[in-house]
Amino acid sequence: MTLREMTVDEHIESLLTDRKILLFRYDAYLRAEITKKLTALQKQLLQKISASGIESISKRELQQLLKEIKGVIVERYAEINDFSSDELNALLPVEVAATTQLYNQAVKFDLFNQIPDTRLKAINSALVINGTPLKDWWSKQGDDLVFKFSALVRQGMLEGKQSGQLVTEVKALMGNSRRYAETLVRTSVMKVHDRAQEMVRDENRDILNGEQHLSTLDMRTSETCRARDGLAWDLNKNPIGDHNVPYARPPLHPNCRSTLKLLTKSWRELGIDLADIPESTRASMDGQVKAGMTYEDWLKTKTPAQQDAVLGKGKADLWRNGVITFRDMLDQSGRPLTLKQLQDIQGMPEAVRSIMRKHWSDSFKQKTIAIYYQFEKQGIILDQHCLARLGERLAKVNLTVEEAIDVIKATPINYIDTRNGRFVRFNQRKKVAVIQSKKDGKIITFERKGSAKSDNWIAYEKIP
Repeated sequence: MTLREMTVDEHIESLLTDRKILLFRYDAYLRAEITKKLTALQKQLLQKISASGIESISKRELQQLLKEIKGVIVERYAEINDFSSDELNALLPVEVAATTQLYNQAVKFDLFNQIPDTRLKAINSALVINGTPLKDWWSKQGDDLVFKFSALVRQGMLEGKQSGQLVTEVKALMGNSRRYAETLVRTSVMKVHDRAQEMVRDENRDILNGEQHLSTLDMRTSETCRARDGLAWDLNKNPIGDHNVPYARPPLHPNCRSTLKLLTKSWRELGIDLADIPESTRASMDGQVKAGMTYEDWLKTKTPAQQDAVLGKGKADLWRNGVITFRDMLDQSGRPLTLKQLQDIQGMPEAVRSIMRKHWSDSFKQKTIAIYYQFEKQGIILDQHCLARLGERLAKVNLTVEEAIDVIKATPINYIDTRNGRFVRFNQRKKVAVIQSKKDGKIITFERKGSAKSDNWIAYEKIP
């Protein structure tokens, strides 16, 4: 089980599989969180049934009970929608960055363009699955539960069932609701992955020939996805090769795990001088897309350390020794991956994560994140508290973002504030003081200062 040299297309396919494994673990985390909320809902419903004295309840009391239950269900599903929407909106920019990085890693240099800030501002729009917004899917599940719960209670009363019998039936009904919710979460996460692929495609159409369908090949793969696996289409959605299967974007069905891989042009088609390309990369671009690679084939190309990272060391050892089968390894539910862990893998700064958690408008979040990275590109790191009021602070000192960067780069540390030990970069010409943390070097704030005279400032060179 040694790692062999792969073509660029094979490397992309391998990295996409790596990425999907992370997403499977992330959706396990989301499913677990939503299951907790539905379990709490079940407890509320059972308490209401037990307290109602269902065996002797009047028609009027029944109507009131069902009205209260409807309110509880609608409220809980609205909470679930808000939670899942916030998580998925935060996941999308992470996935966009990871996708661009993935393709550039495969070709071994920055061939794929990053998504520009103007497009990133719009990425938090409502997630749409099979033509229907995610919010409506959750609302439909809530309405369906209200209908079935009401029917269950009414039928139970007609048949003279005791509350204990109804409790058992409600638990079974809630079990179905949890399964429906899990399906929606899995499908939603893969739709975020697909949107990221689509955005990277649209930003890099000039270096692409088309897209190829990749299915997850195991016992759970649907007939539709088995038939589409390996098929390709050009950027105008016309079939490439000998097939007439129409173009379609995943997810193609509930629980779909398929993806569309971007097909790069050859070096010659890109007009790139082969002499400028490393020999290892140049050779790999001459290969063909490998067909028929299964998940197990892919895993065999990994090092033992990589296999351990995917399966966990215990299972990986059993698999390598033939003790357990491939099918035993497919369920990642025991190793949920939180959004924070995904962000850690992607290397997303804490300041950016903090912005994404704020209850700000999407446009303000994206603007603030863009400013953060504008400073970071110049080697300047802003403190997360500085970011929250940066626009207001810069307006007070009459600086644009570009001018603020120039001031920091042109002004060395020349004072220390004795009250807190912070560094001060005082620019006499602009009459601006940039306050900087001594501990981590992050910029804390900008202040208007007419002169360097201050009882609290000591010249930097005078510090022993």
